[in-house]
Amino acid sequence: MKVDKDWSVKAAGGLFIQMLPGAAEEAVDALEAMLKELPPITAVIEDAASGNPALSMEGLLDKMMGSVFGTMPEEYRVQALSYRELRWECDCSYERLEQVLASIGEKDLREIIEEDGEAELTCQFCRKKYHFDRDVLLDILKTHTNGSEV
Repeated sequence: MKVDKDWSVKAAGGLFIQMLPGAAEEAVDALEAMLKELPPITAVIEDAASGNPALSMEGLLDKMMGSVFGTMPEEYRVQALSYRELRWECDCSYERLEQVLASIGEKDLREIIEEDGEAELTCQFCRKKYHFDRDVLLDILKTHTNGSEV
C-alpha cells in the first residue's frame, strides 16, 4: 500500500498468479524472469492511474496488465477474459447478530440479562455496533428457548 502525504491511500493492490495444469515449462521460466524485474505493484498502479485520470476501469486494468506482463513472450501473455467490479461489503445485520445472541445458549443469555440488562455486539469485519436492550434480549430468550422468562 502506498500512502499519500495526508495519510490517505494513494495506491493499493496485489497480484495473484496461478499456473494452469499443463503449463509449458518455458512459460513458467518466462514468468519467473518477468517477476524478478517487476516493480512494486503500487508503483504500477500509481503509474497507470496518473497517465490519464479519465481512463475507464477496464482501460486502467489493461494498462496495468500491459505494464506487468508486457515483457512476456507473445505466446505467454495474459489476456483479459472478463471484467467485474469487486468491492468489500459487510453483510452483517441486526437480525444476524440477534441470531448470534440466540446461539450462545439459554444460560449465557440469562446471565447477560440478569447481570448487564443489555448487550452490545460489534461486527468483527466492519466494526459496526449493534445494541440490544433488555426487552429485545428477553424476546430472543423467549423465541429461541423453551419460552420461559427470567
